[in-house]
Amino acid sequence: ITNAESFPETERQIRKNIEKGFIPDDIFQNGSANVCLNLDKIKKRCNPKSILKRARSIISVAQCYLIEETEDIQDKDQPLGKIAKYDVGNFYYDIKLKLKKIVDFVNQKTEFKFKFKNKSCYVSLVEKPIAQRAGIGWYGKHSIIITIMPPKILLFFSDLW
Repeated sequence: ITNAESFPETERQIRKNIEKGFIPDDIFQNGSANVCLNLDKIKKRCNPKSILKRARSIISVAQCYLIEETEDIQDKDQPLGKIAKYDVGNFYYDIKLKLKKIVDFVNQKTEFKFKFKNKSCYVSLVEKPIAQRAGIGWYGKHSIIITIMPPKILLFFSDLW
């Protein structure tokens, strides 16, 4: 759990990387799901309150890609290539369902219903800095969040805490 304050250092770093040409300023504008790096929207992407104006906290949740070993479904006689095992399931959907259970539980235990937004995978926010601030892991090589096990990250905004 972390606060819902903005990420000015992340915003500065993204702008700096665009200026240096590390990230094109028009990246992913042609219909891709990942619009996090649109130059005109960087400030908004680094401010959790752009999603929920009165947000006071963010619950950042990580889940391992492979809880169980997946079966190789490829036909041995008709090889079509190899699909990475972490890309076989719909983990974001699974974790959203689990987080919904948390929301329902908290709502049952509190006197009032709190507002929340449930976001994951290509959200319009910077999910890695949020996960790091919440204690999920730390930045490693190639700007990935390192945890004990590789997670999918889900962000949950609340005006409760």
